[in-house]
Amino acid sequence: MKKSVGMMLLFLIVSSLSMEMMAQKNLLAVVKKCDASDSQAVEMNIIRRRNKEAKTSDVLISIRINGDKKLVNEFLEAAKKDEPNTNRSISSKKGGKTYPSNLKFEDIQFMFSFEDEGNASITIKGNVPIDI
Repeated sequence: MKKSVGMMLLFLIVSSLSMEMMAQKNLLAVVKKCDASDSQAVEMNIIRRRNKEAKTSDVLISIRINGDKKLVNEFLEAAKKDEPNTNRSISSKKGGKTYPSNLKFEDIQFMFSFEDEGNASITIKGNVPIDI
């Protein structure tokens, strides 16, 4: 009996941790794409403080996109997909369109500034998987 209760608790803890990382999976996929990009339109700065035991990093990632409308739209689509999983969501209206400006998940926060078409600034801070 004690063993099954312990296994159930372990399962709940592991599943909740994996769900936290899945909550922003679409946004993290676009961040990885920016990290791997050779495009002159993408500037990316990463400041990390690693916690090897937890396999996470406290990070501050700053991404500047200049003139890449497709990549900006990928961020917008990813934000729309991940928004239902947020703890807090703040949007802004510009030119008759509504854009996300701040999405707060369990351990990660995304802050967006969408300028004219193809230009944006994205800041990510928090506990991010180490492979980003």
